[in-house]
Amino acid sequence: MLQQGVYIVGGGSFAVKLSTMLEQLGIEHEFIDEQLHSPFRERAVYRANEIPHTDRLCLVAISFPEYAQAAKNRLMAAGVASGKILLFIYESAGNVFEQMCLENRALLSELLSQGVTDFLDLEKAFYARDYERLLEEKTAKPRVGFCYIGKGSGFRRHVLDLPHRLSATCDVKTFSDQPATPADKPEGYMLMSEGAMLNNSWPEFVINPHFFECAPAAVPKLTMMHMVYDFLVYRDLVARVMAQADTHYLFMPSVPSMKLHQKICFDYGLTNNIVFIPGGYPRFDTNLTQFEAASALVGEPDAILYAPTLSAMMKAEETRYTYSIFDAPAFIQRILDTFPDKKVIFRPHPDDLSILRQGIQGRRASAFRTLLQWCEEHPRCELDAVAGDYSRTFARAAVMISDTSAIAYSYALTTGRPVIFYSVNQDMVRQTFPDISYIKDREKFGFCVDKVDDLIASLQLCLTDNWDTPERKAFRQSVVFNRGHSFEYLQQHMPNMLSGQKVEGWWYLQDHL
Repeated sequence: MLQQGVYIVGGGSFAVKLSTMLEQLGIEHEFIDEQLHSPFRERAVYRANEIPHTDRLCLVAISFPEYAQAAKNRLMAAGVASGKILLFIYESAGNVFEQMCLENRALLSELLSQGVTDFLDLEKAFYARDYERLLEEKTAKPRVGFCYIGKGSGFRRHVLDLPHRLSATCDVKTFSDQPATPADKPEGYMLMSEGAMLNNSWPEFVINPHFFECAPAAVPKLTMMHMVYDFLVYRDLVARVMAQADTHYLFMPSVPSMKLHQKICFDYGLTNNIVFIPGGYPRFDTNLTQFEAASALVGEPDAILYAPTLSAMMKAEETRYTYSIFDAPAFIQRILDTFPDKKVIFRPHPDDLSILRQGIQGRRASAFRTLLQWCEEHPRCELDAVAGDYSRTFARAAVMISDTSAIAYSYALTTGRPVIFYSVNQDMVRQTFPDISYIKDREKFGFCVDKVDDLIASLQLCLTDNWDTPERKAFRQSVVFNRGHSFEYLQQHMPNMLSGQKVEGWWYLQDHL
């Protein structure tokens, strides 16, 4: 079925990701979309009622269920059989589909030819033995599942080696839409899409380091936060995920993060058993140790680090004034000219690099490509694309330039060095986010600018020893919970979460309703 080619239904970023994956797998495809015009990614685009081959498989890459169903209805009205339409509601389904192609394309084609087009049914049929074994392996120990989504390792580093430590007293398994790494034990690892996780009856408790729905609602859940402060776009999504589990523990890294999520509870009228744990940020504690080791090797910092936030969210109206990427080619050029003794390190968000590789065009992409070209050609401009570990880059950087990226606070709290927050209109940023501590606290960590001349002046001040104050230092030491000891706190209280025992000092939503 796959050999004759397929249609991708949709024209958004999900469809582009799926197209890139099919290209890499050598599977021919064209697009079906009611808005796009041919060619798209050098391929034909059809309306549903125009497709020339109604017998081909249609892969619906639309994340909103109601829109996906509407697309399916149009295809069926055009003569496509229901058994030829495969809905990918979750992007993780695309990742699992890719692994199926790589592992056994013949089996996948056979299942598809049988009309198995509910993705959960397809996944269970393809990995039938794994699902059988999962049902057989329910033991007397508490069953704990770690759930990860996404090609960026799903923020796995934020749980450190907690799976290994829990395995002494619990039956621990990992569920992920990515293949196992060499460090993973095959018997404790299972490939699984987000949709399958929501139907997974094996775990009695789940842990994940990101906001996504990863287990049936009745399964208690611990979410490990992946940013230390409180700047948060897409609160609707976060509120929905916070409300999904009947009992939901969240391991809070800092005072601002705690206050933000308390506000979300009340603003959205959440009523489930939400528990906020003032635990700290284990990844931050690891960063401190790694930074000290890297600093001893690097010596004096020789660079200025530019680390913008994820620009894939640029369509969000509330973030239109926050971004720096459009001005970056101009100010990076000025920095290179003004500070001949300093290098510039460009560290884009990994997802932005991934989107660029998929061929996205536009003003944003053009700015990124200009900087990437300089990193290849300019002797004092370099790219840091190492996912996860940024300790050496932090050690080399005397100052960071960012906009609203979470990495800005990680850098400042880890290194004690300044951050210059560059956004195109700082007054509008303050008006748009009047209650967000990330925005209000920025000048406790450095300087806020929206002009290139002011950026250069702030850099000159930051590269001296006169930028810091005792008040700034005291604030940085107090804002994170359990600084340096958060992982020990997490280990100490895991039994309380597994048993549901109440702990003094934790914040329980049910006490405030």
